Amino acid sequence: MTRTEGMLFEPLSDDPIAAAVHDFDPAAIAGGALARGELTLEIRPEAIVAVCQFLKREQGFVRL
Repeated sequence: MTRTEGMLFEPLSDDPIAAAVHDFDPAAIAGGALARGELTLEIRPEAIVAVCQFLKREQGFVRL
């Protein structure tokens, strides 16, 4: 799955973490997939640090 013009495609838009990252920085997500119940987001290189900090501080992630 990928995004176009700042929009997340199904089923990514239904995932709360993907939606939170999208709300934080829509341009950060280059693509992603939801397979076997596991979310994978492709983050643009220039946004990796900011997205990781967001996930740790705001979403409570311990390991990324």
